[in-house]
Amino acid sequence: MKAYIPSTLRPVVAGARVQAEQITTRSLPGHAGGILIVASSSDPTSAYFAAYLRCRRAAFGFLALEHCVWDHASLRSLVRDARGVYFRAPGPETRGMANLLASVRSIVMSHPNVIAPSRQSTNWSKPLQMARIASLYSNEHVGAVDTFVASQEIPRTREYVVKSMSNYRSVAVASDHELLREVAESGSNCPVQYQEYLDGSNVRVHQLGNRAFACRIAADAIDYRYASSVTFSPFSLPPEVAKWCRAATLGEGLRFAGIDLLVKQGTCFCLEINPMPGYEGFEKNTYVAERPISDALYDELMNPDAG
Repeated sequence: MKAYIPSTLRPVVAGARVQAEQITTRSLPGHAGGILIVASSSDPTSAYFAAYLRCRRAAFGFLALEHCVWDHASLRSLVRDARGVYFRAPGPETRGMANLLASVRSIVMSHPNVIAPSRQSTNWSKPLQMARIASLYSNEHVGAVDTFVASQEIPRTREYVVKSMSNYRSVAVASDHELLREVAESGSNCPVQYQEYLDGSNVRVHQLGNRAFACRIAADAIDYRYASSVTFSPFSLPPEVAKWCRAATLGEGLRFAGIDLLVKQGTCFCLEINPMPGYEGFEKNTYVAERPISDALYDELMNPDAG
């Protein structure tokens, strides 16, 4: 079975970089009985996991979403031949690929052993997810951070952190940040999310099946992703918090989640449940020679019933 887009049709394909390439089930030699990665070729997490699989000489294939258009029969054959499928959808900025992604997702999700973002996850709307955490998941061990949405500057009776409302990546800043003042002075009426500022330790938990991998992050900025100085160290989760992370992951319909916690004087607060975690930076910076998250991801995809 072959499928391709000839050069005469390429101009009408909006938003996707398409090559006139013949596609057959032989395009991914060696993946049968192994792992099929379905992602953008520019996705660093997928590239990291592929490099890991290559180092351990594991059978795998990498289907780059933006490089070609697959007919359903060939894609179904690729998915069927894999023992496990790791699907990472491109971010919201690739809206031109929406139709292609919907078609690919419907086939990929038919596999009995797939790790992928769930439609049940509420991460696409940060306020909605925080409301869900507060109403369904919060207990005496892990709570939700006081969160609300506003389209204008609020009275500074308390300290707040300002974040984007959607799943577009943005920098979290203090509510008195100069960039926010510039936006207010420009007359823009864009709603943003305010969360109460809590002075504590950032902890990232990667929940994968029944296993949790936690690290503490110390940084010189509110948003450690953009800090000039940041250190990572392993963190031991209390049993009650580990149980909470497992339940929250299942509640979001996920097998693999990145959970952001803030620990203040022994109390945990959940900031976010990421349905498609970019785990490579946490793994590389927390563990010197080991790759425990990649090992667990491999085990889940190859032996889903073992965990």
